[in-house]
Amino acid sequence: MNGQIATHARCCLNAADRNRAHGVATVLGSPCDAPTQVAQRIDKIYIQDDLIFARRSGVTMQLTDFTDYSLRVLLYVASQGDRRITIEETAGIYDISRAHLMKVVNQLTNTGFLTSVRGRSGGVILAKPPEKIRLGDVVRATEPDFALVECFGTENHCAITPRCKLRGVLNEARAEFLATLDRYTLADIALRPRDFPPKL
Repeated sequence: MNGQIATHARCCLNAADRNRAHGVATVLGSPCDAPTQVAQRIDKIYIQDDLIFARRSGVTMQLTDFTDYSLRVLLYVASQGDRRITIEETAGIYDISRAHLMKVVNQLTNTGFLTSVRGRSGGVILAKPPEKIRLGDVVRATEPDFALVECFGTENHCAITPRCKLRGVLNEARAEFLATLDRYTLADIALRPRDFPPKL
């Protein structure tokens, strides 16, 4: 898995859907953001091999590293069955800072995806079966701010907000993205222990 996860949804698109998506791409090309927020806007949606991608500032829009690490932790823990996994072990597998993973594991524990056991033989295990952990729920728990453009956040200074139609389009796109993730569980993307590199 790359350092960050591209936010794309695989779709079975008919002709009407393709035309509509290309229309959305044209709409999103409009300069509707405040000048200081141009770098934050979604400026293009395009289709390639039946994948819909949202692009921001010329690169594919991505989830945060925190969500990426959260998914990686869950994948590794799930691969180990009932064996308790330590943060040190996981940090060694992925070559990621222990401090970063400590925050990730705390969040996953607090939101009910992991169970933490303290003590000498402590560690973490899944709090529920992999087939009960929807990817969409993980992303919602680790990406609390889906402010795709300025008007989604609390610091909104865009002059055309009362009349702009872009927000509704992006809300729809965000909902479709999460709906796609909701169709998959941790069990659907499960890996075997041998799929992971040796511990560093």
